[in-house]
Amino acid sequence: MKSGAKCIGLCLVIYNIICFILGAVILGIGIWTAVDRIFLSEIIGTYLYSAASYLLITGGGIILIVSFVGGFGACTKMRCMLITYFGLLVLIFLCLVLAAILAVVFRGEIENTMKMTMRDTLINKYGVNVHGNDENFAVTKAWDETQWRFECCAVDDSMDWDYRVYRTSNWFQETQLQQSPENQKFVPETCCKRITVDQSDRYKNLEACQQPLLPIPPKGDPSFGDNDSFNSKGCFSTGYELVMSQAGIILGMGFAFALALILGMVITVLLYRSLSHEETGGGGDERDDQL
Repeated sequence: MKSGAKCIGLCLVIYNIICFILGAVILGIGIWTAVDRIFLSEIIGTYLYSAASYLLITGGGIILIVSFVGGFGACTKMRCMLITYFGLLVLIFLCLVLAAILAVVFRGEIENTMKMTMRDTLINKYGVNVHGNDENFAVTKAWDETQWRFECCAVDDSMDWDYRVYRTSNWFQETQLQQSPENQKFVPETCCKRITVDQSDRYKNLEACQQPLLPIPPKGDPSFGDNDSFNSKGCFSTGYELVMSQAGIILGMGFAFALALILGMVITVLLYRSLSHEETGGGGDERDDQL
């Protein structure tokens, strides 16, 4: 039985080393997504993206701690440590199952929530009172960064959701209607296409992009919607794809890790039973053997 416990213990150590490495990778992915793309949460109407990033960070940290506890318990053959480790594995497994159920339940609601809230934030909060209202400032910054980085404009490509939504926004009513007609801008400059000149980005043609002839022409009119200085694609599709890809990453990781947790629980039970058998039926010298 002595060699059996040693072999099982070695498997548990290797298992936890692999989990430790995976935990570090998950932690790194979570930090990267939080730093690089979390601005989307301000305009998409759901904190799924930021919550997913923080979940990856938290999950990666927990995996690091739990794998250390498991590896330490396997090396020292401390049964109380193995019991603690097994309990942590069961708790994490139950949390993963609950998270998967919630993800499936709420996935269908994300699309409508995102589209409606993107339209609402653009109409009511974009570009107005940005210095006196922290929320408006965050929304304006998020919209500008989204339109700049993903080369898109407004919400969707359909009427009342595309670039024309800016005409009904508080930004236009409070800032552009106060201007003379020749100085009014129908869209912010982040909706405009850029070209690279001397290794730096410049707008292709701000005037043609922001100041079409009144009234705003219908979609497809070459004077605005299809001119080559304007990003006519809506931002919703890009944001939705990013959120779904993030959700897919988490669900995939959750499923894989759930299977790994089952393996870890099985190995832990086998080691615990082997150690118990040694203490009840083996020689006294066997208790002191280390991995």
